[in-house]
Amino acid sequence: MTSASQIDALLRWCAQTGLWIDPRLELRSVASDDIELASEPDQSLSSSLAVFAREVIDTRTVVARIPKSAVLSIRTSALSEFLTTDDYSHPDVNIPLSLALLGEIALGESSQWWGYIQSLPRDVVPIALLWLSDGGEDGAEARKWVQGTQVAALLEGQYSDTLSSLRDYFDVCVRPLIQNELKVDVTLAQFHYAYSLVSSRAFHVDAYHTIALVPIADAFNHVEEHNVHLESDYHVCATCGSLTECTHDTAPSNSSQDHRAPPATVSPIDDSCEMASNTLITPGQEVFNTYDSGLTNAKLLCQYGFLLDANENDVISWSMKDLEELAPMSDSMVAVWAQTMMSVRGDTPFSEPESDMVYHPSKKTSSLAWTDETLDDASESRTRDAPHQLLCVSADGAVSYHLWTYLVLAHSYSPEDSPLAFDVVQLYITAVADAHLRIESSLHEDRDEMQEAPELGDPGVLRILAQVTRGMIRLCQKKIQNMHLSHLSMSEWGVILDSTPAQRKRTKVAITYALNERSILETCLEGWRDFEQSLAVF
Repeated sequence: MTSASQIDALLRWCAQTGLWIDPRLELRSVASDDIELASEPDQSLSSSLAVFAREVIDTRTVVARIPKSAVLSIRTSALSEFLTTDDYSHPDVNIPLSLALLGEIALGESSQWWGYIQSLPRDVVPIALLWLSDGGEDGAEARKWVQGTQVAALLEGQYSDTLSSLRDYFDVCVRPLIQNELKVDVTLAQFHYAYSLVSSRAFHVDAYHTIALVPIADAFNHVEEHNVHLESDYHVCATCGSLTECTHDTAPSNSSQDHRAPPATVSPIDDSCEMASNTLITPGQEVFNTYDSGLTNAKLLCQYGFLLDANENDVISWSMKDLEELAPMSDSMVAVWAQTMMSVRGDTPFSEPESDMVYHPSKKTSSLAWTDETLDDASESRTRDAPHQLLCVSADGAVSYHLWTYLVLAHSYSPEDSPLAFDVVQLYITAVADAHLRIESSLHEDRDEMQEAPELGDPGVLRILAQVTRGMIRLCQKKIQNMHLSHLSMSEWGVILDSTPAQRKRTKVAITYALNERSILETCLEGWRDFEQSLAVF
């Protein structure tokens, strides 16, 4: 638990390093036992810091100023002079920073950052990536519970090589460097601990530091609707960190030169990171930051080790391979479908009137877009296993327009059919969408009061909608069947969650995640089953 003495030591260190905190803010220790779901990574296994307001703070107010000389990065650490170009260009930027942090931990009280480091949690942050390697029986059981979920997809896809990369980097770089230069022996488990802190706490600072640990900024817990945000001048010299013109601006480029940074004493960095308010903050209120907009609970669990109780960014996605197995489509039609997705820049046929069952994910989440690269993936990588973020069901159980359109076209044209003109396909999609909306609207009417069935136009449309409906039902059912203990009901899962000992934090959060994902799938299933019943009327 972060004690009062640790907080005092942190605040003294802040004063000594020139780190300013608005006196209207207060650092407190918050115990995880007081909350069901963590709102910050370190709370998921132990208590951690949180920031509260003592007084009213207006919007657009700087509430903390952190000199960049106080951030812990691969540029500022005690080991920076020993790092090479390979370290600075590592594909996983968290790994070299974990080395920098572990080096400072090894230095103990002689570290420039000791006042900050001593306030950090002592346990490994339970990011899902480390459940099997560092979580014991609790981690192994937690890993079972996310089987078949978006968490498993991330662990088996984006993060599949991370553990081996950590071990290789530790053997080749971390252990030899710290032993030779700091005369301290370190273990892989300690490196994992450092990595868990970096994964859950680091910020993108600027072109010089890249990512770094930013003291005090990382004490603000995460929610989507946040009160403060980090501001930093990113466009600095990537070689020395200067905000103003420097000799590197005119120096000739030499790809073979050593890109190691000079010590900070040679090229001091006089700018700062600032935490600024973006809403009015009231007395007694906890002050929240956001680590990134649009983060799903799966991403939060993998990278930060916690969940949000309700996360509107959550999606459950399918891969192209999943769709091909359900409803194969010719190469030419896949190309037409992908071209259709690229043409979706604004509204879809489901925008007016708005549908509760089909939505446009890239309008809801601005970071999503169907690009030329996506087109190549869709039309050329037909057996791709990785789930695609746009082929999904939302947290509300609505199907993405991209997934719905695929099912429509796959059931409308067989792989043997000749390719159709793009404009013809668009007209057909619009006709099917119009029929879908007419039937969906009937779900909200009392069938006894309906005077007549909606006009559907082309008789073939009804057949297509029936196949799309069965396709969505099968996709959801298969997802549920692939989950851990899928033969049990959600209420039975809830009993297991309630009976899981409190100390098995990883298992409890994994069951909670699985329940949330299954709830989304069940909601989607219920909607399409109701739609199927309405189809029977026509």
